[in-house]
Amino acid sequence: MTVLLAATSDGIARITESGDAWSVEAVLDEGRGQCIALDPGDPRRVFAGSHGRGVWRSGDGGASFEDAGLPADDV
Repeated sequence: MTVLLAATSDGIARITESGDAWSVEAVLDEGRGQCIALDPGDPRRVFAGSHGRGVWRSGDGGASFEDAGLPADDV
């Protein structure tokens, strides 16, 4: 299975390949997606920046996100 994460104007999308089919799911719709960073030591740990909504983190490969709690809202 292949999983891609994409920053979009609506947030962060998770794109999953299963066999010959692809599915797209909005996993973070907290403003415009700006950037995505993957922990090279643990690919399940993902960080996403959202314009005006701060930094979000995931421990499950981007299936779900939670606010990282940083003091600034702009990334």
